[in-house]
Amino acid sequence: MSFLIFVGVALATTFFALNTISQVKASLKPVPVRAKNRR
Repeated sequence: MSFLIFVGVALATTFFALNTISQVKASLKPVPVRAKNRR
């Protein structure tokens, strides 16, 4: 049971890391006009 929890945490951490990296790459690029609407 603890192994499944470990796998779940590992997948969540990996997904969060990949999502953060994609956001950082997007922020480094010139910001499109429509991206300002999210704020």
